[in-house]
This record gives sequence, C-alpha cells and structure tokens, in this order.
Amino acid sequence: MLKEIKYISLEELKFNMLVTPRPDENNQFRMSVHTYGKGLKKFDDFYQFNILIALIIGEDSVVEGSAKEFMEKVGSTNNHFLVNQKISFTVENETDILNGEGELVLTDELRNELFEIVEPYFRELMQNIFSRNEFPTPPLPLRFWRYTNGAE
Repeated sequence: MLKEIKYISLEELKFNMLVTPRPDENNQFRMSVHTYGKGLKKFDDFYQFNILIALIIGEDSVVEGSAKEFMEKVGSTNNHFLVNQKISFTVENETDILNGEGELVLTDELRNELFEIVEPYFRELMQNIFSRNEFPTPPLPLRFWRYTNGAE
C-alpha cells in the first residue's frame, strides 16, 4: 500500500519534567503512552499525515477526543514528552486510500505502516532527551503504538 516516503519532519517537541516522579509502593513508576494521528491531506502527487506521540510519566492518564483535546490534556500534565511528526508519502494505488464516496480514509494497514516508519525517530528523540535528564529513559515495547489511541 505505501509506496514511498517523501520526507519526515519534526513539527513539535515538548519535554516537561516539572515534578520529579516518585515510585509507587512497588517501586515502579506509572507511565502512559498515547498516539494520535491527524490531518490526512492530499497534495498534487503525495499525501501528508501528522503523528503525535505522548509519553506521560507519573500518572495513568487516558487521553481521548479531538486533536485539540489531546494536546490540552497532555499539556496539563506535570511530566510529559510529546513529539509531533509530519510524514509525507505516496501510495501504490490511490483507490486504497479513498472510501466509496471518494473521501480520504486512513486504513488500519496504512496507519500501521506509517507508525512503523516513525517509531525509530520517536525512540531516538526520546533516548536523546532523557539522556540529559536525571530520570532514566522509560522502557517502551516494540510497536507500542498498536496498543494506544487511534487516528482522527
């Protein structure tokens, strides 16, 4: 389905560690990871999509709703790491990304392909940022985005 990646750009990066997280009674830190995809757009010869990934440390947050609500909820937490990446790409067959009425639709297959490509960039940013902090780099399972939110 995905034919070519034109480019990936970092649109936004936020890192807030306002309060040092404290471990719970089991000496573990609570953490939640949220993903959000928004703004599938078509240009002359390519498509564009924004992928937001937020890591919230020290609380189990549920982040749902629109992109605006997502950003507000993440921004209201004391300790978070947010990455917004824009990915531009082409598809093998344009009908794969259109529904019956000719509207753009992000299928689960295409979403997975895009997140698969963006995940290493997110991990590199996270590793780099946390290496400059007292808090250790949080562990994330491979393909963590499969178990988080969806797309708008």
